[in-house]
Amino acid sequence: MPIVNYVREHTRFIQYASDEHIPANERLLWYALMHIMNQRAQGNVWPDEFIRINNDLLLSYCAMRYDTMAAARNGLKQRGLIDYEPGKKNQKSPAYRMIYFFPEYVPSETDCNNGCNTIFPDNIGGNIGGNIRGNIGGNIPNNIINYTNNKHIDQEEDDDEDNITRAREEAKNAWKLCYGKTLTDYIADQLATAAVINCGFAPGVLTKAIRMSAKKNAESPYDYVLKLMSDWQSYHLHTESDVDEYLMYRDAAAGKQLFGLISPEDANERLRMMIREKRDDAGVRYAGE
Repeated sequence: MPIVNYVREHTRFIQYASDEHIPANERLLWYALMHIMNQRAQGNVWPDEFIRINNDLLLSYCAMRYDTMAAARNGLKQRGLIDYEPGKKNQKSPAYRMIYFFPEYVPSETDCNNGCNTIFPDNIGGNIGGNIRGNIGGNIPNNIINYTNNKHIDQEEDDDEDNITRAREEAKNAWKLCYGKTLTDYIADQLATAAVINCGFAPGVLTKAIRMSAKKNAESPYDYVLKLMSDWQSYHLHTESDVDEYLMYRDAAAGKQLFGLISPEDANERLRMMIREKRDDAGVRYAGE
């Protein structure tokens, strides 16, 4: 069974999904399956065998119809992100196997006693097998191999995990305050991952998005919060003060400012300048520039 880093897998999937324009239903199903696999994990050791998952349980996480879920499942399988075995009606549930981006397979004690001549799976990387065999013969038996040589990357991943934990609690507190309901762990995790990993938001931005969703009385609060965060991220807004400034100029440009302290024309110009500055700070250049 492999060692799997939850944050690293989500980070890579978000980028892959963006690059490949993966439909929302496939993304939601992948998140649901990862959540279930995480529940079945023992610490950081995750299952890589087929796991039987009841359709009703999976649909409770996905919030979609069965035929939609089946199409999304087929899409993920065709992309090589999961494997799937059909079940039998009233006899056994379908079985799923995640194909992780960065699994790490630690040699067993038996392998190491034999000189660690382990044949590593292809998705570990072509160089691990050959390089490790010749260098670690007598040094491994009582040690776990660390395949990540860049300590800076490890520290960033630890920071991401801490930030996701913080954002998860932020989401739960804001949701309880705004809606009077307890947010499920699954939804809180998805919102926290989107805020920290996908958008790079500082504390407070996720709370603001949830409050605006409640004020708007959005029909689908979860989707509305994600849309707000996506819009703010596209303008390179990362802090609560960034968002406040953007919203002030946007409302003034639309003639919605309470006391009309800024003319719509001036507000529109300031809004354009702000967005350009944020874009320049992020090092973004568009075609033709």
